[in-house]
Amino acid sequence: MQRLALGLALVVLLCAPLPAGGISRAPRELGTVVLKELNVRDGKVIIRLDSGGCTDKGAIKANVQKETGLTEKSPHYVVTFERVRVDDCKAMLFEGTVLEYDLADDLGIGGIYTLSVTNWVFPRSMDSIAEENALKKEIVAATIRAIGMESCGYEEKLKTAQSGIGPAGNVEKFSNRIAELNGHLITFQNMNPFDYVLGTAKEQSPEAFFEQPGFGPVTPSRKKTLTVVVKESYKEGSTLGLEGMSKSGPFYRIAGIANGDYSRLQQGKKHEVTLYLLYKREYFGLIADYYVYIAAVK
Repeated sequence: MQRLALGLALVVLLCAPLPAGGISRAPRELGTVVLKELNVRDGKVIIRLDSGGCTDKGAIKANVQKETGLTEKSPHYVVTFERVRVDDCKAMLFEGTVLEYDLADDLGIGGIYTLSVTNWVFPRSMDSIAEENALKKEIVAATIRAIGMESCGYEEKLKTAQSGIGPAGNVEKFSNRIAELNGHLITFQNMNPFDYVLGTAKEQSPEAFFEQPGFGPVTPSRKKTLTVVVKESYKEGSTLGLEGMSKSGPFYRIAGIANGDYSRLQQGKKHEVTLYLLYKREYFGLIADYYVYIAAVK
């Protein structure tokens, strides 16, 4: 019977709405606490929350409400953790404080039951948020460089067209492309990097190269992990030598690398690189040609 009770106790529902009232997003705010971590195990509810050093069980009240459960003999309990005392201490506890509540002794919950905790959970550290924002800033800067390189290329094409070489329509075509690039440049120069949308780590099929029609900024960016065979010294504007790359690509041109450290791509070696596709170039047919930012090298 004890095993059954424990099993039902671990049915934790995290999607219940928060009760009306204030929200405690920081140690000095009273109200329903936004948690950093939530676990229910071994007959305990374990929470991690922000703290200035003086957050303890006296500062946090566990409100327990009993409701009708799955059966008449197995009630459902709804628990909400509320900050009732401000934490004015100034300790630098970036990972927060962990509090444990025994379901039976602290919350008065026993027998056969189900349980839900209504608090929102924000499962990210400040360090991870800072790292992501730094990455966004680097990617926006790399995209601006990519647009600049692409614009320089079209300026040269325009000069050639204006000299009378090639189809007459190229002058208008290249002028329009330069105007479009200038528009993209203004967009990224005025962008708050924190608003930039990063791509996910989900691996994509080969067909994903052709998912974005036309050319221009890749929004949201796409994250990929690939193997690079280094046969030459790389710099901004270089084309990565991808393992298995054919004369038809795909082509990835470097618009930036983490910390500006190109020495990590050592000649004569293979590296696993994590990169973000930033800007799709206008190229022949369906051949993929992108500017990229290299976020990590192994």
